[in-house]
Amino acid sequence: MKIAERTLEWASEQDLEIIRLEPRDFFDRFILGVAERCGMEPVLVYDLDSIRAAYVSEQGMTYEDADEYLSYNTLGAWLGDGTPLFLSRPEL
Repeated sequence: MKIAERTLEWASEQDLEIIRLEPRDFFDRFILGVAERCGMEPVLVYDLDSIRAAYVSEQGMTYEDADEYLSYNTLGAWLGDGTPLFLSRPEL
């Protein structure tokens, strides 16, 4: 079972009301797990680098276009306290 499937199954077992990005058939594969914050419900964590790469390889976007699209349409969307987090692993 993949990480995304295990994470969503766990969230369901915990009866958590998590926010998932749409379309789910695209974004679910980029789920890395959940993040917990003091006094708040857990939220999903997505792999930002892999999402960006998928826009480039699958949607034919340039890296810059994918970055701009994600910045405006995904990272810029506040969905309340359950808004997912995005993990980026910059090269050091």
